[in-house]
This record gives sequence, structure tokens and C-alpha cells, in this order.
Amino acid sequence: AGLILKLGSGFFADAYDLFIIDIVLAVLDQLPASQGLGLTSGSRGLIACSTSLGAVLGMVFFGVVGDRVGRRAGILCTGSLVFLGSMASSLVVRTRSFPLAYQLCLTRFVLGFGIGGEYPLSAAMAAEKSQSEVRGRVVAAVFSMQGVGMIAAALVPLVVLSAGLSLELAWRLLLCFAV
Repeated sequence: AGLILKLGSGFFADAYDLFIIDIVLAVLDQLPASQGLGLTSGSRGLIACSTSLGAVLGMVFFGVVGDRVGRRAGILCTGSLVFLGSMASSLVVRTRSFPLAYQLCLTRFVLGFGIGGEYPLSAAMAAEKSQSEVRGRVVAAVFSMQGVGMIAAALVPLVVLSAGLSLELAWRLLLCFAV
């Protein structure tokens, strides 16, 4: 149960972080121009796909890292990247020299790089650390936490947005919830 909880919590956060961005972008579109990002369809697309691009590269990179330096060290690195990327996404600030949309692209890429690394490492660790007679169930239980994260990405915004918070605070809370 401990292994499922440890690895599954990462998959929960990963799925939440991957699925929350569309809702956050919709919230950002509702902000007044002085608070909003001034998003174009192109910048919306870049923000949305930067996490996926990071995830693909993170899978390849951390698959190799896990084999070379160990899965535990790799999981610690990926978890740190997910934490940093998620927190940094929620803390971006408006500047003239580095627009918020580009900051979100960068922080979401870092988040995605960590998410991508967690996939192969968690799958391998779940398989290696469980006994052969329950291995399939352990791996399935770990991966099933993605579904819970997806559901949370639909329910958490309902709670946050109905709480009467400002939209400026709401989108930031939504981005850092899974931390």
C-alpha cells in the first residue's frame, strides 16, 4: 500500500497538472486586460503544448538517467521538477521584458519534463518493488491514480471558482493545487 501511495500520488499530481491547464486558460481569458495575459490562439497553444513537449523529452531523458544512476535518484529529480514547475507556474509575474505567456510556457515545460520522467521511473519501480503475484495489480493501482487526478482537475476548479475568490488568485491556486 505504501508503494502504491508514494508512486500513485505522483501520477495523481501529473494527471491533474496535465488536465488543469485548459481550465486555467479559460479563467485567464476572463481577466480584465490589465490583469490578463492578452492571450492569442498561438500563445494559448504554446502554453498548452509546452507541458506535453516537456513530458516527451522527460520520458526519454529520465528513462536513461534511471538506468544509469538509479530509479530512486531519478524519481527524486522528477518530483523536484514537478514541484518547481508547478509552483513557478503559479507564481509568474507580469514584466515588460518577459511576457507572462512565455513564462508559463517555460514553467509548464519544466513541469512536463518532470512529469515525463515520472512515467517510466514509476512504472519500473512499481514492477520491480512488488512481488510477482501482485505486480500487475500494483502497477495498475499506481496508474489508476491518473484517473483520480483527472477527476480532481474537473472538481477542484468548481470549488475554487465558486468560493468567491478573485480570478487572479483562482488561476494561481489551480496551478499549484497538486503540489
